[in-house]
Amino acid sequence: MIRKELLKELIVSFQESLPNSMINRDVELSVDSEKVIALRGVRRSGKSSLLLLAMNKLLASGVKTE
Repeated sequence: MIRKELLKELIVSFQESLPNSMINRDVELSVDSEKVIALRGVRRSGKSSLLLLAMNKLLASGVKTE
């Protein structure tokens, strides 16, 4: 049960830090297609950065963090 509470605290902490300051990339994820997006690639290729940029875009369009 402690792990579950810790995980909840980490998620809330991350949500409170949004939006992240990121440098925009030339590649952009389509966040309005209502489809599942899977990113694959080698280590350190920017997969997490693209997801954070997509999250920032969703937040800017009015989607709540919950």
